[in-house]
Amino acid sequence: MRTVAGLVAIAVLAAAMTGLVGCGKSGGGSAAGVDETKAIDQIKAEAAKMDEAALRATAEKYQKAVAAKQADLEKIVADLKDIPVTEVLGDKAKTLKDDMAKISSSVTALSERMQVYVAELKSKGGDVSAFTE
Repeated sequence: MRTVAGLVAIAVLAAAMTGLVGCGKSGGGSAAGVDETKAIDQIKAEAAKMDEAALRATAEKYQKAVAAKQADLEKIVADLKDIPVTEVLGDKAKTLKDDMAKISSSVTALSERMQVYVAELKSKGGDVSAFTE
């Protein structure tokens, strides 16, 4: 029973992350042009050199990538909920939990980088309403 509580806690955490990050107003699209491993300082330096249009376009790419990762996360949460209690400690559940942790980490990294572009856009007087809930 303790393991079921653990899975519920993971599902709640995933749902909370999804709500925290938000999926924005943009839909679909590829994650081309986003880099979740690029150093934040490097992104800040690049963003400072960009004009409003470039900042908006880059932030939108990150927003789409985050939305795609959140959709993947929601699928994993649904799959975890479908696992019978007797198989909660099995390989499938462990794989799903590992995948969920990787995707959650990716969402966090992408969101942090997107916020750099959004903050720079805002500092240049751009409209950032599409990037806030």
